[in-house]
Amino acid sequence: RLSTSSEPGAIFGLLQSLFSPIHRIIYDSGGIVDKHLGDGLMAVFGLGGGDPEGPALRAARAIADAFPPLVENLNNGEYASLRLSIGVTAGDVVLGTIGSERRSELAIIGRPPNLASRLQDFTKHALANPETSPLGDFPHVMVLAEEELIERCDFLERVQLGDAQVRDFLELKSVGLYRT
Repeated sequence: RLSTSSEPGAIFGLLQSLFSPIHRIIYDSGGIVDKHLGDGLMAVFGLGGGDPEGPALRAARAIADAFPPLVENLNNGEYASLRLSIGVTAGDVVLGTIGSERRSELAIIGRPPNLASRLQDFTKHALANPETSPLGDFPHVMVLAEEELIERCDFLERVQLGDAQVRDFLELKSVGLYRT
């Protein structure tokens, strides 16, 4: 919605103001930013070995906690109503270069990036139907994590999805939820 009522240069500046501190949290937590996807990004943890879930969950919470004051201070509060959604998953992936001789890029393929994207997208269910969504509403940030990660941290609340379904992952019956 913002891009339809704002100049492209203003949107670019806004995104840069948001991405800089988010990048800092990701890199300080041991992750890397894999790619930017318009007004979103994908971060990956554990490529160097070790425990990827703990750092990813800590980064998600740190981003969620940092976001409200960040947007409240942008442009005299003009962007205070912006919302952020985060999907967190874990598992094995294939990392490699994909494309052709004309253009190729690094790609991370597998269930985790697909599910993380679908969880992030599923937060729109809460925005569209806050009264009936099992997720409820959220004022600033909603983090959704796959069920297996709930036991890994103390800040995720288990939410049963009921009849709501995460696109392409119909087997999901509950998710971990954190919101600010």
